[in-house]
Parts: sequence; C-alpha cells; structure tokens
Amino acid sequence: SGIRTYRDTDGYWNEGDLVKFSSHDIINEDPSGFWGFMSDLRNACQRAQPNISHITLAEVEAYLGLGQRFTLITQNVDGLHRRAGSSHLIELHGNISHTRCSNFLCDFESTYDPNLYYAALPGCPLCGELLRPDIVLFEESIDEEKMSIASEAL
Repeated sequence: SGIRTYRDTDGYWNEGDLVKFSSHDIINEDPSGFWGFMSDLRNACQRAQPNISHITLAEVEAYLGLGQRFTLITQNVDGLHRRAGSSHLIELHGNISHTRCSNFLCDFESTYDPNLYYAALPGCPLCGELLRPDIVLFEESIDEEKMSIASEAL
C-alpha cells in the first residue's frame, strides 16, 4: 500500500532516533517532534490505498451469510482495513487518523481527525492537555476492552 513498515530494512526504526517518537514519554519531552513524526505517518496512511489483501478480507466478511461470523484483528494503525470495507474489525493498536487526549483521566472521546499538526499543537477542548493520535505507544498497554473482545472473537 506504500506505507513503510517499522522494522524492515527500510523501516522507520532504522532511521536514527525516529523510534523515540513512538514512546509515551516523548509526548511531554518533545511535543512538536512527536506531532511532526505522527503527522508524517498520518499523511502517509491517508495517501495510501487498500491493497488486494485488505479488499479480499473485506469481501470475505461481506460474503458470509447469516449466522456466520468474521472478525478481523489487526495491529496496523493505518486504517486501511476499514477503508477497504471491513466492519467487524478490532484495531488493537488503534488508528492513526483518530485523536484523543493525552490525559488518561480526561473524558474526551477518541474522534476521527485527519488534520496534520506541524505548526500548532492541538489542545484538548475539555482539559487543555495535548491531544495525540489514538494509537498504542511504547510503554503503553493495549486497551483491555479491545483485548477482551479480540479473545472472544477467537
């Protein structure tokens, strides 16, 4: 689909210190650098198109009859499975095109947000803290509710 991976030979993590921008701590240490990297990744994901694998999995789901069940569980944050038409989908690591508050105690709901934040950093409308992509960063756990749903789907 044209999105670089994280760990392959030409992956993001092979480029110097880019790995630090997927760390939870960097949100407060370097919010501009964090949002610069995340905006680049968000932009790449928005430009990408679902490939034949994404489309085929969506077609399999659509083909199933009543009483049949298909749940797609992915670690990808690019949103391409959803864009291909998959609806019974669990994005374990979140979706780069969704934004939530960096304050875990805040009630701001995760929302679709295609904006790129290079110049001005986004603040939470409820508490004023920095907004962030709704993805799992290093040092964070996968949402327990998503894990529970994924376990039930297996």
